[in-house]
Amino acid sequence: MEQQKRPYWLAAAVALWGIVWVWQGLRLPLTDRYAYIGPGLPVVGIGAGLVILALILALQIRGGVPFEEQSAEDVSADHHVSWYGLAFAAAGAAVPMLTMRHLGFVITCMLAFWLITRAFRSPRPALDLVIGAVVSLGAWYLFRLLGVQLGGLLPIAGI
Repeated sequence: MEQQKRPYWLAAAVALWGIVWVWQGLRLPLTDRYAYIGPGLPVVGIGAGLVILALILALQIRGGVPFEEQSAEDVSADHHVSWYGLAFAAAGAAVPMLTMRHLGFVITCMLAFWLITRAFRSPRPALDLVIGAVVSLGAWYLFRLLGVQLGGLLPIAGI
């Protein structure tokens, strides 16, 4: 009988990633005077969740759960990567890192939303821009009401 390989390294990698999140989250304030939840608390929570998921994954690996590609009814056997979608999704994830300081929250979120909808090949790019603008403007306004400063409405225009 062939010994099944057990990818414990996968659980260790997820646990390590969670520990890094907890470690970096503890370097940030966990509480805040206005909203009571500091910027470090969500980061620590995500890290703790990753560590818990790593433990569950390790138990599944120990129990012999196979890790192989699952079949789906709408996927062909010769499926391929959509480089178009991957490029737009990667750009949508990178936009906040590159433009938040210069363009501000509203424009950055609108662009990220639009790029992600392009990744899914949305047929209405103009409508996607409008929806992205409305959602990001609403989020900016609600954060402003909570006392969270996300910068000016349109820093590029000086507003």
